Amino acid sequence: MSDENTRKQAMLLPSRRVLLQVSLLGVAGAALGAESGCGAIRFDIGQAVPEQRVMGSALGALLGAFLPSPFALTVNLEQETKARGTGPAQSAGLKALSFRLTNVPNPPRSSDNFDFVDRVEIFVESAKSGSSLSKQKIADLLTVPRGVTTLNLQCYPMVDLVPYINEGARISSTASGKTPPQDVTFDGQITIEIRV
Repeated sequence: MSDENTRKQAMLLPSRRVLLQVSLLGVAGAALGAESGCGAIRFDIGQAVPEQRVMGSALGALLGAFLPSPFALTVNLEQETKARGTGPAQSAGLKALSFRLTNVPNPPRSSDNFDFVDRVEIFVESAKSGSSLSKQKIADLLTVPRGVTTLNLQCYPMVDLVPYINEGARISSTASGKTPPQDVTFDGQITIEIRV
């Protein structure tokens, strides 16, 4: 190989190196751009769970529902995104769901807890008549710990709540356990992550 060819190749190597760096920067930039697209802006909104009352019974009948009064999910997506100056919500998922006893006397009785329930499943469904949306499980607690006065459920954030909210979402439940010996009241808190 001649000295002239060696010198030309040496001059080309930095150019190839520069091209490689530029192309790597382009790939990294494209990846960052893709990540900043749909769902990159996220924010949480909360809603209180209205107080629920499970009627007590000395007979300890089977418990059919954890939420005796299904309730509406009253999220106004347009208002929430507008208040934050973002575009429309692309999706939304349940981030957290908790319940806490509200009728605990001071001092508490040994039965002032969630021991009456063994398992809880929470669902979302459309309130719109004739909707094509199916009822979906959004949270559960398959084994309720003994002696607790607060429940933190396992949530399924990948269930998109936007179509349900747009049709009027209703939250319902199923449960296994036995009715408590005396009435139990509880409320709670829902946290929904909105993805723009």
